[in-house]
Amino acid sequence: MLFFAIFTLGYFAGVFTALSIFSPKVREIEEQEIDALKPILEIKNRMGKKKATSFGLPISLISTDLLKADS
Repeated sequence: MLFFAIFTLGYFAGVFTALSIFSPKVREIEEQEIDALKPILEIKNRMGKKKATSFGLPISLISTDLLKADS
């Protein structure tokens, strides 16, 4: 059991040391988030130009507008 405890502590020390030396690139993560949001923003912009309707009644695709309608 002592061997397992020492091995585990050594493993975590190695992982944290590796992460401190080779830290992940924040810029790359931000670019991935922007790429993931592009389709959503394009749809939102297209829908902003023309009104979305359901059974002839206007509907909103903005979540805050849905919250206002419930209150």
